[in-house]
Amino acid sequence: FMSEFRQLWYAMCTFDNIKVKEIAYRMGLGEHYRYLPLLFMYRTINSTKPLGGKFSPEEVSYIKDNDEMNLEKMGMLTEKLPANM
Repeated sequence: FMSEFRQLWYAMCTFDNIKVKEIAYRMGLGEHYRYLPLLFMYRTINSTKPLGGKFSPEEVSYIKDNDEMNLEKMGMLTEKLPANM
């Protein structure tokens, strides 16, 4: 688990969304992979902002238009997260 968890963080930090998706599916998170960067790093899956950077106006619009910050979606994701995560 720890090896995959480290790989997941590395993939999120290096904007490797394909790898984030692969690892999330292996961990049983399925389509919820899109919310991992939002939950852990406060950036969207398509973000290219540097770590710690502010949301661009486009990202804010994307989050609002697609209802990405929905508590129900975040709740479903946290229920699927492995216990040791």
